Amino acid sequence: MKFKVFEAFAGIGSQRKALETLSELIENFDFEIVATSEWDCFANISYNAMKNKKDKSKKSLEEKIDYLSNFIHSLDSKESIDIQKIVKKGDRFVSLLYESYVSNNNLGNITKITGRNLIGIAENIDVITYSFPCQDLSSASSLHHPSQGMTKGSGSRSSLLWEVERILIELNALDIKPKFLILENVTNILSPEHIENYKKWLEELKKLNYCTQTYILSSEDFGIPQKRKRVIALSVYEGSKINFIDTFKEREKSNLELREKIISEAKALKEEYDRLTYFPKKDLNKILKTNYKNSKYNHEAIDSIPRRTSSRIKMYENNPLLFSECKTERDIYKHKNKKSQFKENCAILSATLTTKQDRHPNAGIISVLDKNGRPNISLKNINWIYKMHYRFL
Repeated sequence: MKFKVFEAFAGIGSQRKALETLSELIENFDFEIVATSEWDCFANISYNAMKNKKDKSKKSLEEKIDYLSNFIHSLDSKESIDIQKIVKKGDRFVSLLYESYVSNNNLGNITKITGRNLIGIAENIDVITYSFPCQDLSSASSLHHPSQGMTKGSGSRSSLLWEVERILIELNALDIKPKFLILENVTNILSPEHIENYKKWLEELKKLNYCTQTYILSSEDFGIPQKRKRVIALSVYEGSKINFIDTFKEREKSNLELREKIISEAKALKEEYDRLTYFPKKDLNKILKTNYKNSKYNHEAIDSIPRRTSSRIKMYENNPLLFSECKTERDIYKHKNKKSQFKENCAILSATLTTKQDRHPNAGIISVLDKNGRPNISLKNINWIYKMHYRFL
């Protein structure tokens, strides 16, 4: 059976990538993305680029602009923009954006998508993935300003979750009942600040006849050399005849007890995955691309070496060291961080990877010093007086 998937909040395609990985590892698992939803222009273009889709359209520039005018777009995932701002980005940008919409059946901003829209593309929807925006749930967001979280009707980005409820109700009215719903988000969704809203969400799913199990999973347990914990929630439609017990079925339990139950179920899930398949462990050293004799890696390294400033010095002092050929440098770091683990020149795990690395905290820094404590000789034409002796991911 090939599952038909609607990928909501598609971003650059991480939900799709997860399904592709499963299809490679699990026998007889197949899927098709029948529709996506994403309004961020750069995310859409990146999604399409990683699928190796090129602009093969015979449409004129005017026709492409006319097509894109039917959707709401954003350049920062925060504010909508006028189509003319896209036009000002140039013909190439317009063509890439157009191709990303057409190639991936992108229905655009989720607030404008209806259940009937989806059925117009596919006769049935088996799976909906909905990793909705986390900005109003994250710990960092709460530090800077009061957050509405995912409160229904609040207008926050995280409250876009409730558009999924609306779409499910509309699909239900059309007698379309997706068998599975898959959510991924930050662990802070289970914090005291947000857990009541999360439980409200599960109650609404229950009204639509979905049982949901919630897990806290770590990427390092699934072959990825990165410390990254995330909440994953799997909802199964009761009519699918699958024995699936709702995590939050016992409403009288305290939030602490519920969190412990979530962790327990995550361990059971991991054991079952280990039984069914094998997630090969990836070597962080290969991912970091430290062979600077390779011209591509050399250029990328030079571009990611920051200028020497007081803030970049603090980054070096306060963030994980991911790689160094210099034993003295590794020993100094390991003395500061007793829990650090290295395999030869390289750390075993990186910290959580974020989009922007020139910040504190970040996923870790990569030293460009050789075994003698001097800058790598392959990195040429750099004035090291003004540059740090490390680079970012």
